[in-house]
Amino acid sequence: MGGGSRATSKLLCDGNNSIIIDIRPRQTYLASHIANSINLTTKSQILNFISNNHYNEYILCCTSSNNAKKLANEINLSNVKYYDGNLLNAKDSGVSFVSSSDKFIVHLNQTRDKILDIYSRYKRAWIITFSGGKDSTCVLQLIYEMMIKLPKDRLNPTYAILSDTMVEEYKGVSI
Repeated sequence: MGGGSRATSKLLCDGNNSIIIDIRPRQTYLASHIANSINLTTKSQILNFISNNHYNEYILCCTSSNNAKKLANEINLSNVKYYDGNLLNAKDSGVSFVSSSDKFIVHLNQTRDKILDIYSRYKRAWIITFSGGKDSTCVLQLIYEMMIKLPKDRLNPTYAILSDTMVEEYKGVSI
């Protein structure tokens, strides 16, 4: 046992079967984070991740090393380390950072909420026509994901019907 070992910025770049766990709040993580890092913010999330994944080392990082060091010491495992430094300094040391846009996720969740609201409000049969294209596949997937999360007593009769829109023209090749 015994956790809380220090990790250097070189270790953040190595990838020697280690994973970087950014413990900062989600919005901060999405704005800029170490490439290939994951975002877990609680001790229980980290312990669950460790129990289901097998890396040689788990390196915790945050804006400064204070919270990462504290959490690494609480976890108290020899393969859980913390980056002892400021993430801005890591960036200056050549560690690769990336950004993510959260706008898509927000829009997707709003769409899911709207579908659930309409589905719950109207207690009648739903018919989803499916052509196999990207749009109808997306709609069918969203409806399916919503339905598997609902208890049986909240489900409406729902049918997916394959419909050939004849928009796509099949062009066979003669050999």
